[in-house]
Amino acid sequence: MKKGQIKNIFNYILVIIVAGFILYFGFTQIARLTSSVNQGELISFVNTLENNLEAQRASASNRAGSIKEEVFFLPAGVESVCFVDETKGYNTLVNPELNNMMEIYEDYNVYFNPDDIIPVGIEHLEIEEGNNPLCVKPIDGKLNLKLTSRKGKTEVSAAELNRVDINCVLANGVSDPSNKVDIVFLGYAYGDKDQFRSDVDGYIHDVFLSVEPFSSNQDKFTFYLIDTFEDLDCSFVNWIDCDDFKVKQLASNCPNDYTIVLAERNWIANLFSPIRSSAFSNVQQINTADNPNVVMHEFGHIFGKLADEYVDDDYYDAVDFMEEDYPNCDSAGCEELNNVPGCFEGCSLSDYFRPTDNSIMRNLNQNYFGPVNEQIIMEKLDAYGGTR
Repeated sequence: MKKGQIKNIFNYILVIIVAGFILYFGFTQIARLTSSVNQGELISFVNTLENNLEAQRASASNRAGSIKEEVFFLPAGVESVCFVDETKGYNTLVNPELNNMMEIYEDYNVYFNPDDIIPVGIEHLEIEEGNNPLCVKPIDGKLNLKLTSRKGKTEVSAAELNRVDINCVLANGVSDPSNKVDIVFLGYAYGDKDQFRSDVDGYIHDVFLSVEPFSSNQDKFTFYLIDTFEDLDCSFVNWIDCDDFKVKQLASNCPNDYTIVLAERNWIANLFSPIRSSAFSNVQQINTADNPNVVMHEFGHIFGKLADEYVDDDYYDAVDFMEEDYPNCDSAGCEELNNVPGCFEGCSLSDYFRPTDNSIMRNLNQNYFGPVNEQIIMEKLDAYGGTR
């Protein structure tokens, strides 16, 4: 090959590399201009707020004037939220920029700063006339609100900081500890609160609430998060093991039936030194570099009391595994499992059988439990209420 040809090939390669950089950084800037916040997290905030307004308004136990304080988390980049009640007189001098937004976006009542975030309209919102519009600035990404039940609506006002535990943040669902499955997320080894909040939002919507039977029973769950990142004394050996007392002490800041500790871990480090996620009692300890479906696998253990459906004879022989302790394992023929679509060899031990050929309890690349496991989980969920 001639020198000129080699030079031309080098130039072509250089052009491709430069073009790649231009495209990458160009698209990055465009993305920043068109969306200053995580849209999924913003939608989650709006839905969670509206659901709690409806619950406060509609609950038979809430007489007019009953008060509930909640802390909601907002995506990074939201500097303030303004609520407007157009059924009442409001002060146009409070925020001139808000006046302009209200002219552009009619029939909306929740506005955000910066103003490139599209406002939304939510139902059952009332603002006290003397505080209308109500503009609230989040503190450390947390919006602290007081919800007061009124006739047919819920009045929103700013809560006093010293009257609510700001450590406990409502991430999704309706706060009702007596009627819901309450799950609280804790973080370990995180250096960035925004990353933790984003991870929690992803685990809730992209994993937990995307798998049956949980996706069809979303109204039975409430999710909280605590982002103070206190030392939970977690160790990484072959699996994640955190101090049980410290985990439960921190989780006690929120209503909690179950606790999920997200231990942030670099996926490259995990590639060379894999660490298993684990679950015991009502606590999951999750390696964030693990397959995200591990959250559902471990929840199948602690909520449904389901056994592993893969086979590990050496391990389960050592722990004296008894199939009668697990509703998804049976002896040959699966006679104790009612209406099973099949009976497949291997359930924790090779001597036992499982009702599903391949499920999330066997393989993390699956995103379903299978009909028998779903029925077992539903029997547990039936003890909890749904929409109030």
